[in-house]
Amino acid sequence: MNEISYPLSILVKAVGFRNLSAASSHVGLSQPQLSRIIAKLEDELGFELLNRQVRRKACWTGEALKLAEMYHRHHRRLESAIKSMQSEGKMRTVHIGTLEGLSHAAVEAAGKLFEIPPVELVTLDVYDRSELEAKFLGGDLDLIFTTRVPDQGKPRFKHRIGYQSVDSVDTDSPYQVFSSFEFNQRRKKPAPHTLVSNSLSVRRQWIEKFGGHGWLPSELSEKPRRGAEEVLLLAGEWVEAQLWETLIAGITFAP
Repeated sequence: MNEISYPLSILVKAVGFRNLSAASSHVGLSQPQLSRIIAKLEDELGFELLNRQVRRKACWTGEALKLAEMYHRHHRRLESAIKSMQSEGKMRTVHIGTLEGLSHAAVEAAGKLFEIPPVELVTLDVYDRSELEAKFLGGDLDLIFTTRVPDQGKPRFKHRIGYQSVDSVDTDSPYQVFSSFEFNQRRKKPAPHTLVSNSLSVRRQWIEKFGGHGWLPSELSEKPRRGAEEVLLLAGEWVEAQLWETLIAGITFAP
């Protein structure tokens, strides 16, 4: 069983994405590497995990989804038992994930966590929405800053920290500035001068330096306005009630 623990852990992460192609860029492996791991796991188990009959983009079988869920539950039970043995059940390590446009709030939360004993280590990473949700649902993140509750997700705690809108920025400049997602959604041919970046920081800096037309998230606000979305702080099932209450009582995210 030890020989398949690693490939099973990879499978758990991979099935959060629709197919092998989408999964490979999110599990830290190339598509050929991921394909070989899955093929070896299939040989060990004796049944198919990947439907390779789908042309160009192989997709997961029902057996793959069921197996991943079973292994995930087993892994989380073990993880829970270990955590309950540490520091009389109190968390020493907290993993935070955030959308880039909410990183300011996430940094503030990380600072506050260090004031809550016995927290010693905080990891804070920026993800796009799909990866953020997959990691939260997979148990890799304890806290996330997002604008919606993930599908099929049932966070242990949920707290609205404010509102945010995505505002159009249009300066007297020949450039168009898009995120990768925005650019892929466009059906028209791009303008002669178009910058595409998956980094919000890069897009913001470009518009500040060179100008252009694009869309940028606003600062958090306490009250909703037209077109604004709720900004949420969500906690996973292992976050303790006392830590949660101390965290949300000690910080104010909206200006």
